[in-house]
Amino acid sequence: MQKQKITILTGAGLTVTSDFAGVSTWSLTNKIRSLKIPELDIAGMRPGEYFYRKLCLHYTGKRKNDCDLATVNFETIIHLLEEMYAYLSSYIKGDKEVRAKYKGVKPSFLRLQETISKDLYKVKFEAKKVGLYQLIKTYHNYFINAIIQELKEFNRDASNNGMNSFKKDFIQKYFPEKEWIKRIYTLNYDTWMNSYMGYYDGFDNKGIFESEKVMQKDGFNCHYNLHGCIQWRNSLGANKMEKQQRIVNVLNYSKASDFGINREPLLATPIITGYHKLERMKYTPYLQFFYSMQKDILSSDTLLIIGYSFTDTHINNLLSLYKGKTVIVDFISAWNTAEIKMQELINNPAKLERLEKKYGTIDTTDVQYDRFDDAVVEKLQNFEPFDEGFDPTEKQIAKGWINSKNKKTRVWWKGVGEEFYNNWENLIA
Repeated sequence: MQKQKITILTGAGLTVTSDFAGVSTWSLTNKIRSLKIPELDIAGMRPGEYFYRKLCLHYTGKRKNDCDLATVNFETIIHLLEEMYAYLSSYIKGDKEVRAKYKGVKPSFLRLQETISKDLYKVKFEAKKVGLYQLIKTYHNYFINAIIQELKEFNRDASNNGMNSFKKDFIQKYFPEKEWIKRIYTLNYDTWMNSYMGYYDGFDNKGIFESEKVMQKDGFNCHYNLHGCIQWRNSLGANKMEKQQRIVNVLNYSKASDFGINREPLLATPIITGYHKLERMKYTPYLQFFYSMQKDILSSDTLLIIGYSFTDTHINNLLSLYKGKTVIVDFISAWNTAEIKMQELINNPAKLERLEKKYGTIDTTDVQYDRFDDAVVEKLQNFEPFDEGFDPTEKQIAKGWINSKNKKTRVWWKGVGEEFYNNWENLIA
């Protein structure tokens, strides 16, 4: 009997539920905002907080401390630094002709750069740094390293209830070895699933990347990091990647730079973050993993997407090639909150009685999902590859999933956990 194939794509939202207690976009953003970099505060603030506030003001026009994660998060901050590094490193070096050739900063940051530079000059003078571009690189290295170190403990946690359940109650239960090939791709930076599942990650036992095997063979279980890994050590100029036994400390090794197709310098890091992902996709092993995923997308019986925000155009274009059954697992907090509030009411008879005296009989079996606010609607519309859209009803939402208009896609909105595992057979039916 020929095995079926499932392709699974995971993003940061895989571990958003309490079972996992994992790292999220929110936690990484807070890590960057609160990171102390010795003697390099800017305008009396920690660097990450300074950049965060400047970006929020830039995008919203409002002077407040916080803005939506979809507007500014750790990737937005990294992107700003990469743009400024590209601009400053090419602007300071060489004559006017060379500067014109390599200058590639996006217009949206030009005015912002002028404002930030005034504050950075003060820091440069006090820290005795040679150039602003070197100062930017220092901040960038600290931020990348903070992300990697934040994932370090999470990466080697062998007792996590969420991952143990995902393996035992989902993967092993519904996709037995005799019947299924599991092709798993992640946009996260850890090797968590490799540790739990023991799946091939593209590297041999000496840490050497096996390019031909990744691109030419697909009859086995795998777990590939599309956007890099905290155990990788790279050199963009040499176009090679090695996997180390220990988690990389970015501050302890020098990294080569290369120039992208738009002639802006690219800082070599073990992980791809920010918004220059496409520039780095041409390097090993990102290109090979992307090619492998394209093959799997075109030949899979089932596509499962877990915790992905649909904000990477290159990934969305790849997903749009798939024409079969698709399940999207997400977590919509507004609907989750509605269920929690109803359950709290059920658990508090005195409060329920008071409300019924005031408003009449309350049907505690009917959770009201009528607050389809803009954030929920926008989240559904972000599922770009499935552009026929979704038209949720109260009845659908109450079951835990929403059907797309073309009937090929279902969104499970309660995140990964016991309810999801128990409902899988109904979801995929």
